[in-house]
Amino acid sequence: MLQLHAIRKSFGPAEVLRGLDLSVGRRDRLGLVGINGSGKSTLLRIAAGLLTPDSGTVALAGDATAAYLEQGAAEEAWRSGTDGDESRRSLLVRGLDRLERTLGALWERSLTGDTGAVDELVARSGYEKVERVSRLTRRLGLTPERLERPALELSGGELARFDLALLLAGEPDLLLLDEPTNFLDVDGLAEAEKFLSRYGRAFIAVSHDRAFLDAAVGGILELEDGLLRRYHGGYTDYRRRREEEIAAAWEDFHQAKRERKKLLEGLNRRLGLLHRMEGGGFTGTAHANRAGSDTFSRRAAKVARTARTVKRRVARLESDRLVQPKTYGLKIRPPLNSPARAGEVIARAENLRFAHPGGAELFHGLDFTLYRGERVQLTGPNGSGKTTLLRLLLSELKPAGGAAGLGLNVRAFHADQRSLGLPASGTVFCALRRSTELTRNGIRYLLARLLFRREEAEKPVASLSGGERARLFLAVVSATDANLLILDEPTAHLDLASIEALEGALARYPGTVLFVSHDRAFGRTVGSRRFTLAPTIFLKSE
Repeated sequence: MLQLHAIRKSFGPAEVLRGLDLSVGRRDRLGLVGINGSGKSTLLRIAAGLLTPDSGTVALAGDATAAYLEQGAAEEAWRSGTDGDESRRSLLVRGLDRLERTLGALWERSLTGDTGAVDELVARSGYEKVERVSRLTRRLGLTPERLERPALELSGGELARFDLALLLAGEPDLLLLDEPTNFLDVDGLAEAEKFLSRYGRAFIAVSHDRAFLDAAVGGILELEDGLLRRYHGGYTDYRRRREEEIAAAWEDFHQAKRERKKLLEGLNRRLGLLHRMEGGGFTGTAHANRAGSDTFSRRAAKVARTARTVKRRVARLESDRLVQPKTYGLKIRPPLNSPARAGEVIARAENLRFAHPGGAELFHGLDFTLYRGERVQLTGPNGSGKTTLLRLLLSELKPAGGAAGLGLNVRAFHADQRSLGLPASGTVFCALRRSTELTRNGIRYLLARLLFRREEAEKPVASLSGGERARLFLAVVSATDANLLILDEPTAHLDLASIEALEGALARYPGTVLFVSHDRAFGRTVGSRRFTLAPTIFLKSE
């Protein structure tokens, strides 16, 4: 259905896609993975016809339709153009207009009893489309009451889920989804997985959620160095196959080194023999007579030909098999610091109550204790107050009742959703200097381990790419002298390799961790206990 051939795309001097090919069938369910900056979004935009490649061809079957969900664009799109009358229109009505021209306006008129609008809706199967949108939004966790509100009154997560539901309601033949799971809570993730795993048409989804990739897709596309590799099965199958390939590549690399050593030893012996033959290494009359004979000349020529053949074999080995294989992910050694010991109680909330000014109550009567050494995952639906609870514990917000705060000798590092706890100003080196007691050489060594070149240590934090910010965040976590890590959706902007590196760093971290995450695989790996927030209720599950 979709054919991409010899696609190349560069941005300035950087070639992102290097002649890749891709074929997508009508029922292919594919996950697209790769490190940040590898070109995943670029590839989807080219497939959607929104970006023109420098060379190559894109062909979509003549009767097929494609739809694209842009990463992180929902909130900006719905909040723009909301002046005047538009600001009072419900999200559902605006969405129907986006789904099909004037459909929302007809729906509004039909609700006032306009018989002409009712007749036109029937003729255009409008009621079925409205029901489809409503059903999909309910499955993704949006109530009909929320859909009747203007976009300005909904959260970014709710708008993102509505965007996804609207895209699905159009029933395109090919869905191109860029991080569709980023703003879904656990229930929304489960419903999205269920729907997409049964979707009878094709889709390509960029996602860093491993559980989603295991449940919803039937194949994985890995984008690396501008080219694609395709694997059958979900993410777990892909990782197993990829690790087997890497292990085999390293074994072949070491075998090639052994072969080169053996060839070079034989070559040196032959060259030594040739040198002695040609340079007078043989003495005496008998040898002198032989030196002028045809037999000796033929022998010398044969040795020289053999030496040239061996040289060519060594050159082929070095070009074909003696290129050091890549390893998967980032390797972080155990932390270099030992945080100061805190008291037994790290954080506590007692009879806590909170409500936003002029808004609904988020929770009341909330009791919560975090003990030293625990790894606690905080979960709950979007809007249930997870981030608010973290900020109350850090005394960044004042409760409406009760008390919340940190314990004795607790030093916290807080990574919020937007900044990952990194400073807005200063250099990479300074960011680490503020959060660790490592020496100058220790900081440079750690940065080198995370692929920062020496000159990049002086790069401003504000100018870092998404991948560079992720690596700096990993450096801070692995070397922090804080004895409490408070992480709010730390995996939201990390690629899969960085997520797995973060899991490794947290496994070795000797302090306490409190984190918000909807990434189920991350939660299972890192968390030792889980607490779930629901509207006005605080639930604890072991």
